[in-house]
Amino acid sequence: MSWPATSEELVKIRQNARLPKAAFRLFLTLGVMVFLLLSPFSVLSETIQETEASTAGPVERSDEIGNQVSPVTGFVFEEPPADTNANLPAAVPPEPVDGLDPPREELPRIAIIIDDMGHHQQVGEELLDLDMNLTFSFLPHAPFTSGQAERARQLGRDILLHMPMEPRDPRWDPGPGALYLDATVESIVLAVEDNLA
Repeated sequence: MSWPATSEELVKIRQNARLPKAAFRLFLTLGVMVFLLLSPFSVLSETIQETEASTAGPVERSDEIGNQVSPVTGFVFEEPPADTNANLPAAVPPEPVDGLDPPREELPRIAIIIDDMGHHQQVGEELLDLDMNLTFSFLPHAPFTSGQAERARQLGRDILLHMPMEPRDPRWDPGPGALYLDATVESIVLAVEDNLA
């Protein structure tokens, strides 16, 4: 090949130069992957050797009852005994309270909480009319809280207090009865008592 090379010759030179770069990248990537895959095993092997050296051989152990357990070397991942509740007394079911459903054998798997109750009269009444086991969370000083909370209590529903607290953004007003970070313990206690009243 003579210099200056033609454009076709330069294209061939560039293509030939790219092949070693691509091969280098491939081998580098594979090398890093092999290193990352094998490095945890080398650390684990060193840790097991250190454990065996520090304990001067296998460790004799016994279980909770005193039975001899096979010697341990390295890491052991134990499972709890199969029958951990064998020595516990049987659970006593709670006594039913008037106005509430009697306890069931099968407990509910989820709890549905309707939040921000007390602000909207019609929506709140419609939610209370639903024949479902719902929990209601009432804002303490909302306009319809006292009436709707009393109705929820008469229906045997679970009732929570939606305690207003200091917002992250000071431009938001959490409403009356809110708890603030800079408040004294006494003022927090008074606010909580007032909100629960």
